[in-house]
Amino acid sequence: MSLFPPRAHVTVDDGGVRCVASRGGCYVPFATLVDASVDIGFFGGARLRLVDRGLRALTFRIDPRDALEVQSEVLRGMRALPPPAAAIDESPLVPLARRARPLLDWLASVGAIAIGGYRSAPIDFEGARACLLDAAAPADLRAACAHAMLATAREEELSAVARAFALRALPPLVVVAARLGRAGAALVPDAMCEDALTVLDAADAAAARAAMAAPVTHEDEAHVHDLMERAKTVALREARDLASHPQRKRFHAHALGGYAGSQGVTRFK
Repeated sequence: MSLFPPRAHVTVDDGGVRCVASRGGCYVPFATLVDASVDIGFFGGARLRLVDRGLRALTFRIDPRDALEVQSEVLRGMRALPPPAAAIDESPLVPLARRARPLLDWLASVGAIAIGGYRSAPIDFEGARACLLDAAAPADLRAACAHAMLATAREEELSAVARAFALRALPPLVVVAARLGRAGAALVPDAMCEDALTVLDAADAAAARAAMAAPVTHEDEAHVHDLMERAKTVALREARDLASHPQRKRFHAHALGGYAGSQGVTRFK
């Protein structure tokens, strides 16, 4: 354990833990963790220690007032994570997997598969909707599903993605892949995207920022944008209705990136 670990801002989403420190950020999926512990010192300091399956440890300084709640949220996320329904190689969504491809090349391929063609079979969109909401599924597959569903510009798929964003706190790669999708700017507020980019791999973050700076070329983007705005309004209303039932709410209701009452996460200073 480092003698002087960096002070961190920790955020828990439905798939893992985001840790942002002065030297940068990182994202640790629940599926890779075997332990989360806190050490509260005699002089008021506290350390969060995350241990992965390779027994590598990440240690951060956090506010001692939040330490036990941080640990509780992380352990709860680890315990709640069900085993994956199937190995990635057995999934009908396997063509969407990233397979170590550069971010933009991968998402371009996902979009092309989603739109389909005369030689390509359509993907299983019912399975994609379920995968997006599955906290046990790999983050890259969830991200690909969101991007693919947006690429179709179909109202049913846009609504499903908007609902996922309103009701769940999604991993950073999912947030960025959606922001880079069709009408993504209407779905993902800038602040939410920036929070996600902070803990993304540096190469992915740079590629995403370059893509977001490029002009939109879809001729009917305005139409899709309007559809997404309507879908988001309905999804947020549903999220607020669900939030009125505490027993159905997994995360604390702190807004992330502009979604008032949605994208519930646990935030610690």
